[in-house]
Amino acid sequence: MRSLSTLVKPDAIVRRRIAAGLAGIAAVVALIAVAVGEGRHAHDAARPAEAQSDTLPPQTAALLYAANEELIRRCMAAQGYPYQVAAAPPATTSQLFPYVLDDVAWARAHAYFAGGTSAEPANPVLAAMPDSRRAAYAQALNGGPGGTDVQVTLPGGDVLGHSTNGCEATAEGQLYGDFPAWFTATNAAQFLISRRQRQVVADPAYTAGVHTWVDCMSAAGLQVASPAETARQYASGTDPTPDQVRAAVAEATCAQQTGLAALARQLDAAYRARMSTPDLRQLDEYRRLAQDAIPRAQAVLKYGARA
Repeated sequence: MRSLSTLVKPDAIVRRRIAAGLAGIAAVVALIAVAVGEGRHAHDAARPAEAQSDTLPPQTAALLYAANEELIRRCMAAQGYPYQVAAAPPATTSQLFPYVLDDVAWARAHAYFAGGTSAEPANPVLAAMPDSRRAAYAQALNGGPGGTDVQVTLPGGDVLGHSTNGCEATAEGQLYGDFPAWFTATNAAQFLISRRQRQVVADPAYTAGVHTWVDCMSAAGLQVASPAETARQYASGTDPTPDQVRAAVAEATCAQQTGLAALARQLDAAYRARMSTPDLRQLDEYRRLAQDAIPRAQAVLKYGARA
């Protein structure tokens, strides 16, 4: 079993990001990175409203993330540890546009990113701790040996686990009402979404559509093999350059003109329709838990200053 709690090293505290769609559990993020559009840079701009229904709206994800961070802070403070609340990690271009960048106005404004960064900010308080204190800090945050583990078997057979001890588990239990249920739902949902995206890009119809899209990009003076390669080739630095904007606009324009964007949406819907009833129930449970957590998150942040 791959236990997320055992992945945390005292000399490099790794906090599990559960922003409900913005950046999931570390192991699940790795699965998504293998899927579609790997190599795209992060940004903090919200995609227009037609984002996939199986993912949470950016505003909801940010709300839940902020409330979870505040609950972790309270829990750690109760144990005598400082905790630096982090801003929600920005969504990536591949999360907002999993198959191809298809919004010309968005591309012109942001290219492949909008100045955001997914880098974990330095924690000067943690860095100043002696090793013995940092080890205890890691256990307080993530849980440690001797605690009860919750396990989830993903549809692909992988088994993930996490301690039910520690402030991360405590915070998520308070926010979502049931830590084991949330741990299961969020991991399963992100795996299922990632799997469906892999199925779409492997579909012969999508491959044929990409070939047509490549011809369109070539006519625009850009020699690329796929939307993912375009992002890898042109996404670098911290602010969009004219060449990056040109590439992004061309990608979106060709996605519209060749029908690749529409084809990707059709294939995504078709593969979703083929999902088994248990898998669809997992997605429903993920959305239900997140939706039920919204009023709790609002209350946490409203009264956070008093805690």
